[in-house]
Amino acid sequence: MRILLTCCFLSLLQWLNAQEFYVKFPNDTIISECNYFNNDFGAPVLYNPSGLNIDVSYTDQFDNDLPDACFRIERTWLIKAPGYNPQLPCTLVPNPGPDPLAIAPENLPGPIVSPAGTAAPWAPTVVKIVPQDPSPTNYSIFWSASANCYTYKQWIWVIDKNNPVLDPASIPFAITDTTTNDPGLWNAPYWYDPGSGLSDLPEIGVSLTAMASDACWSSGLGVKYYLSLDLNQDGIPETFVHNNGLNLPPGQVRYNNNNNAPGTLRYFDTRPIPEADRYQFVLVVTKIGNQQEVKLMWTTANTPGVFVEPQLPPGKHQIAFEFYDGCGNTSTYVEEWDIVAVNPANQHLLHGTVRQDENLNCLNEPTEAPAGMGWRSRLEYLLPDNTAYSVTFSTLQADSSYRFWVDTGAYRIAAIPPNVYWGVCQPPLEMVVTENSADSTRVDFAATALVDCPFLETDIGIWGLRRCFNNTYTVKYCNTGTAPAEDAYIVVYLDPAMSFVSAGKPAENLGNNQWKFLLGEVPLDFCDQFPLTVYLDCDSTVLGQTHCVTAHIYPDSFCLNPTSWSGANVELDGNCDSTNLFSGSKIPVWRL
Repeated sequence: MRILLTCCFLSLLQWLNAQEFYVKFPNDTIISECNYFNNDFGAPVLYNPSGLNIDVSYTDQFDNDLPDACFRIERTWLIKAPGYNPQLPCTLVPNPGPDPLAIAPENLPGPIVSPAGTAAPWAPTVVKIVPQDPSPTNYSIFWSASANCYTYKQWIWVIDKNNPVLDPASIPFAITDTTTNDPGLWNAPYWYDPGSGLSDLPEIGVSLTAMASDACWSSGLGVKYYLSLDLNQDGIPETFVHNNGLNLPPGQVRYNNNNNAPGTLRYFDTRPIPEADRYQFVLVVTKIGNQQEVKLMWTTANTPGVFVEPQLPPGKHQIAFEFYDGCGNTSTYVEEWDIVAVNPANQHLLHGTVRQDENLNCLNEPTEAPAGMGWRSRLEYLLPDNTAYSVTFSTLQADSSYRFWVDTGAYRIAAIPPNVYWGVCQPPLEMVVTENSADSTRVDFAATALVDCPFLETDIGIWGLRRCFNNTYTVKYCNTGTAPAEDAYIVVYLDPAMSFVSAGKPAENLGNNQWKFLLGEVPLDFCDQFPLTVYLDCDSTVLGQTHCVTAHIYPDSFCLNPTSWSGANVELDGNCDSTNLFSGSKIPVWRL
């Protein structure tokens, strides 16, 4: 009997002790400084005079889809009562929110869970759980002497107003390129290096890197990049590569796409390889401690995990990395640099001039006039089987000279006439450059006129068209023949949706949307241009529609007898399809 009474007394004591286990949950918190990883945002306070073994722990989750804050830490507290049984449920204590505004001060205090009638300071909280409740809730209803455990979700609101921190600060710098030129990069007739006169631009690898950190977004910042390239080396970037809307084909950039112009696709990777092996720009992001490193690199579709530094030609270039967090805060790292190419060690100079053979002796003599417009020199790098691995063109300087810097190897060099009315006395010359070769080799060419005849070319273009507005085309024309052109004129065929407004030359309406522009005499080696303004109709057009305009220049008679040449020409004639616009007269092109 005594033993039974003792057991009953011990059970009663444990029950009385359980009655004294109350909880004050921590307040919700609003912070603007993102130091929450090292900050104490409060913890449950227990009324536990008997020293019961009560375990308190929490877990965190992040919610960033919120209208009132950048994001919120949802800290779920778990309070385990003595004798906790993980197989039994916990009592869920709701976070009170009497005010409709989530981060209102009235919503921040944490509730007290205790028996009804408990005196202050442990009186149970009486508050609305949600604003729509008809009356407040007494939190004593969540207390129980036999509770297995309590769970409660504390909210820590983060109002981030701090920009990402950049490291290091950016400074302008210069790069001197003494590396050997790669003929497979930045090598095409449309490129031009004013330093060498070549269409094969030199290039050097450039590290395009930035680092930033952010206490609120250590898991990762967003990054945009804007690469500005000065490919024509006039000190003003005209070509932009960025990651907000440009899906560039492999090995290409959009040249001259500044001021929201569409630009023209040009190859920078001109190697004779499949498209999937050509380089593309890609942003590589790496976490280094609490910092985020970004690099703009080259990769290929066939080797997406292999990266190399971009090889860039001379010019004043700029890279901008814009780091942004989820709260609208941004920091931009801007780096400017100037690449200057010099002749690298052990490079060999191939140079010479192309002059008109005025005395018909097929010799290039210093007293004779320089070759006219459109002449170029062509350099082929030869493989052991004598086939060309790469071809580089050089536009002649004003004094008719050309220059090529080459490494050791086999080469073929030739002068290229602008059209079939010109010939070259000297055939293409093949040579081998070795380490023992002289520093330079001079090869001159004599240009001879095959017929006394003008050769007229025209081109018409515009950067873009706007419906319901006046649009101004540029009409260009040249005479690269061997004689002046008398009474020359251009006929422009306008799109049916266009109407003529004005032009920089006298205009004559030929009907059927054709307009004639008088040029008068066009001298030899002469180019000019004039504006042509047209109005693009609203009612008969839609956005995205292609409109065709073509131009033809006269006189266009061919002066050579077809039997006197081999047929080595290509004709380009203006035409239009659903996606492309071409314009121009029929242009014979000489090929060696």
